[in-house]
Amino acid sequence: MHNRDVGSQLSPAELAELAALADGTLADDRRAEVEAKVAASRELQALVARQRRSVLATRTLATDEPTPSLQAAVESLGPRHARRRRRAPRFALAGALAVATAVVAAVLLSGGPGAPTVADAARLAAESPTGSAPHGVGSAGTRLAVAVGGVTFPDFARA
Repeated sequence: MHNRDVGSQLSPAELAELAALADGTLADDRRAEVEAKVAASRELQALVARQRRSVLATRTLATDEPTPSLQAAVESLGPRHARRRRRAPRFALAGALAVATAVVAAVLLSGGPGAPTVADAARLAAESPTGSAPHGVGSAGTRLAVAVGGVTFPDFARA
């Protein structure tokens, strides 16, 4: 199996198990068998490593502080919305994990004609960059010096 087509050679159930292994939700009774399968294949190791990086990046976003402009915009909505914001930190990590799991599952399991396959994504990941990466900004350097419409993008490399 070549790295570029590893995803296309696996069943949806196998892809789901790899995603669950990557995000830590794989059932204990399946873990040993799936880990042995991954250990025996460099392509599967690379696929699981990419999935783990995606999960880590999403979790990092949940802990990243919002920009001052975003805080000001939320505060300008009024006190009713401000009360809701206090509840958000308690559910932010759980929500981010749920979103990350849903995104990973959707990407791995969709395979529809309009969506890129895992193999397509792996092929793109292996291509050379078309330009240099922007520099990190912010107190922890977790945001990139690129913004569109006032939204600053996260720096997943510093996650």
